[in-house]
Amino acid sequence: MADSPEEIVDAALSVLDEHLHLSEVEGPSTHIAIHPRALEDESVPEALGRYFVGLVAGIVQEDVSLGEELLAIEPDSAAEVRLQINKTIGRDNNFPNKRRRHFRDRVRNPYIAEVMAHALMVLRSRGDTACLLGPPVALKNPHADPRKQGMDLIGIYDGGGLPAAVIGEAKASRKYGPRRLKEAAKFFADIEAGKRGVEIRTELGSLKLALDRDMRRGIGDGFWRQRCAYVPIIAFEEPIDETKDNGDLDGLRPDPADIRLIALEISPFYSFFDQVADQIRRATEELLA
Repeated sequence: MADSPEEIVDAALSVLDEHLHLSEVEGPSTHIAIHPRALEDESVPEALGRYFVGLVAGIVQEDVSLGEELLAIEPDSAAEVRLQINKTIGRDNNFPNKRRRHFRDRVRNPYIAEVMAHALMVLRSRGDTACLLGPPVALKNPHADPRKQGMDLIGIYDGGGLPAAVIGEAKASRKYGPRRLKEAAKFFADIEAGKRGVEIRTELGSLKLALDRDMRRGIGDGFWRQRCAYVPIIAFEEPIDETKDNGDLDGLRPDPADIRLIALEISPFYSFFDQVADQIRRATEELLA
């Protein structure tokens, strides 16, 4: 008997846990630098492709569990998922002109990085990794259109028995990783300047329903200001100096232990994202058959 879509995604997470398992790297005092174990392993693109489709198709729940209740199985639903994947990944890996390369660099690759960030958070809910100090208990899916502004990653994790917010910003750039890291730091600074408060309140408010009764008792106005982790996730090829002090991250509200920079060094960069995109297309037919 063939594996169910939920079993396929669960197995993909097990592969990612083996090869993307995160650990801290000594060095900086302004943040925690984090590396994956073996991102370049040949099994990673297939697992990411399956997880990507499972996430878009509704297998990954906001309480960080897997389930098929909302899986897109009706013809209209499956067609909607395929359309969404085509919009974010493209029908092929041909980028002959500036417009297509802009799509690759500003839509496709960053969206795959967002899904990688989401997968890393789900893995933290299953075991102890350097991703966060506590396990996530509720997590929003990536926003549907990467071209529109919004939270790349937002959730609630167990901060020692109290709910704590995790806010992530995912970026992908072969050459301009340091610039993307600076943009991520600016995003976090804007949060502290009050420019994202209503959005954060709305997103976290919707997630509280996924919490158990004990964790929900700790929810209150502005709890994320007292208990929050910032997680920039940068996929890059040319160095971003993640193990050195970073002036843009220095001075943000959280303790440096709660500013967790996940550095995803990828080489060859474009080949990796092309492989993941191909596996997403393959997994679309596998999971939505």
